[in-house]
Amino acid sequence: MTSQEAFDKALAHMRAQGERSVDTSTGDCLYRSDDGLACAVGCLIPDGTWEVAVSEWERIHGDRPCNAKGLHLNSYGIAELVSDDVGVGIKRHLSGLELPFLQRLQMLHDPRANWRDGRFAAEGLAQRLAREYGLDYTPPAGATKVGE
Repeated sequence: MTSQEAFDKALAHMRAQGERSVDTSTGDCLYRSDDGLACAVGCLIPDGTWEVAVSEWERIHGDRPCNAKGLHLNSYGIAELVSDDVGVGIKRHLSGLELPFLQRLQMLHDPRANWRDGRFAAEGLAQRLAREYGLDYTPPAGATKVGE
């Protein structure tokens, strides 16, 4: 997957989803939530690959990832998500994407301030990220690029 493909997929996902993927009891952002939501990085990981990583985590650590609800890793731990012992398949799937890029992509999802009235509200930050990484930014339908 290229950075452009990851950026396009994550941005389209966040626009369509319209809300953060969070643990409803703590408010912590999650790669995958019980109600089927996914964060900016979580949406890049195919379901089968995700399920294998969760099973591997349970085999190595003897418990569910991050919280009792299971099937979640806190989205601040991207480095751990792609570690050799847990996320071999995830690491392979996200190969070619730099960790700092994934972290910046994740920061489009995580802050509450980036979401308003049931929509992703950080288009300016997304455009800036695209510019910094030499990516194409396409505004949502009916909108213009920030600054035009």
